Amino acid sequence: MVTQLLRHRLSKEFVQMLSVLSGLVLLMIFFSLSSPYFLTKNNLLTVCLQTSIIVMIAIGQTYVIITAGIDLSIGSNIALSGITTSMALMSGLPIPAAIVIGLFSGTLVGLLNGMIVVYGKLPPFIVTLGTMSIVRGVALVLTGGIPISGLPKSFKYIGSGKFLWNPCCGAYYVRAFRCFLVYSQ
Repeated sequence: MVTQLLRHRLSKEFVQMLSVLSGLVLLMIFFSLSSPYFLTKNNLLTVCLQTSIIVMIAIGQTYVIITAGIDLSIGSNIALSGITTSMALMSGLPIPAAIVIGLFSGTLVGLLNGMIVVYGKLPPFIVTLGTMSIVRGVALVLTGGIPISGLPKSFKYIGSGKFLWNPCCGAYYVRAFRCFLVYSQ
């Protein structure tokens, strides 16, 4: 009886996964027939570049949701991390140091969220909702609401460059997905 129940559950999960994949394939077929530009190399690279940050966020957020939590401050946290990285670059710091500063600011916000949830025994929804507003405010104060521009071209390569005719974002996808698979087991 347990084996039959397990087979039923596995087949249900498989059918769900298959339905999502078939929906994606159907959408790709539809858009390919609708426009001659859909399956071009340039369009696929553009989609890859535009979704790279969302993929990274989704992988991280999956871990949070699996552990019965929620993080509403992630968008504001990413904005603050980008701003601190950009400000460090504009002040003349080398790219690796600026990236470390940006990662540190994001990690600090995440650590603050975690400590308030664990030690303050408050729901993650409430904590991250408050943190979202605070961090967004800090980001706006730091920039004065004005976009930061004039970043070094070598820094722009990290997100939109190519290595051996392949976009760097594709390599980021693969690495992030490998990490997800390794750490989720």
